[in-house]
Amino acid sequence: MQHNEWPEVAIVGPAADEGAVDVEILKTGLTNLGEMALLLGAMRDGYEIRQHFRPPAATRQRYALQVGLPRAGSYALPFRVADTSPQPPLFDADEPVDVALQVAEVLALAASGDAAALAKAVPDPTYRRRLVAQALEMAPPVGERWGVAVRANGRSVTLDEPARRRLEAVVAPAVAPSSTMTVTGELTAVDFDQTQIRLRYAPTSREIVCSYLLEIEDQILASRRDLVEVTGQFTLDDAGQPTKLVQVSRVAPVDLSPIVLTEIEHDGTTLVADPPLRLEVTLDETQQLYEVTDTSLSLILGEETREELLAELEEAVVFCWRFYGQRENPDELTPQAQAVGATYRRRFREVQHAL
Repeated sequence: MQHNEWPEVAIVGPAADEGAVDVEILKTGLTNLGEMALLLGAMRDGYEIRQHFRPPAATRQRYALQVGLPRAGSYALPFRVADTSPQPPLFDADEPVDVALQVAEVLALAASGDAAALAKAVPDPTYRRRLVAQALEMAPPVGERWGVAVRANGRSVTLDEPARRRLEAVVAPAVAPSSTMTVTGELTAVDFDQTQIRLRYAPTSREIVCSYLLEIEDQILASRRDLVEVTGQFTLDDAGQPTKLVQVSRVAPVDLSPIVLTEIEHDGTTLVADPPLRLEVTLDETQQLYEVTDTSLSLILGEETREELLAELEEAVVFCWRFYGQRENPDELTPQAQAVGATYRRRFREVQHAL
C-alpha cells in the first residue's frame, strides 16, 4: 500500500478550525487507534482475551501503529501498522486487507451503531466490546468542539458527540434502562482478581462494591484519581441509596471542564450562540449532580451525568429562547424577564434550514 493510500486520522470541528488543538487530543486518538490495531492483530493471531490480557511483545511489535507525514494544511496523519502484509479478511471480502484498513472498518461499523453488523465482523464478544471501548475513548467528551475523523478507501467516519451516543449504546450491557444508574464517588480500591472496585459514596459516606465487566479495565487504569463516575446495575437499600453495583459498563474520571455551546439544532432551524456560550461545570454538595448556572440566561441546571446535563442545557436554551427571546408581547413579562429576553436576542441568532 503506497503512502498516499494509507488510511488517515484527523482532528475536525470548530476547535480544529481555529488553527491549534491540544496535543492530548492527538495523543488520545493515536493511542486508541494503536490499541485497536493490537487487538485486531491479537485476534488474527488466535490469542484469547483473558483477565488482564495484554498483547504479547511479538504482537505489539508486529502490529505497532506507525504514522506518516501530516497532510499539508491539516491535522490529518496517515497511519499503518508495522506489518503491512495482508491479513485474512475481516468481512466477507474476496481478498485479504491490511490491519490498518480493518481498524477503519471496525470504527465505521461501531460508530454507525449497527451492532448486528459489528457482531458479524467481530464474532468474539470480548474482543468486540474491547474494540468498541477503545473507539469510545477516542470520541470527544460531551460539550467539546472537536471530533476525530478516520478516512480509508474513500470512506470517512467521524467520532463526535452523536457517534459517542451510538457507541455507548453498542457497548452497554443489554439491561433495562430502569435498572441502571450512574453514581459519582472516590475510587478507593481496585481488585483485579475479583474484577471489583470500591467507591466512597458521599451522600451516605459508605463504600460501594462495584463488579465491573472485564473489557473496561483500561478505563479503570486511566481513571485512578480522586473522583470517578460509575455506570451499572444497582441494588438499593430501604432509603433508596445504592449499596452495590454490578455489570459496571463504564468508569470515567469526573469531567468538570467547561461546556462550550456553539449551536443547537431544533425544529428545522439552528440556534447559533455568537460568541459561543461557555459555562463552568461544578458538582453539587452531594457530588452526584453536574451543575451549570447563568442567571443572565435564566439557566440553573443539574443532572447526574455530563451527557444528561448537556441535553438538558440544549432543551433549556431552546425553551428560554422561545419564551423570553421571541415573545410577541414582551411587556407581559417582568422587567427581570425582559432583561433575560434581551440577553438571548443579543447572544443568539436563529438560522432557518434551506428546504
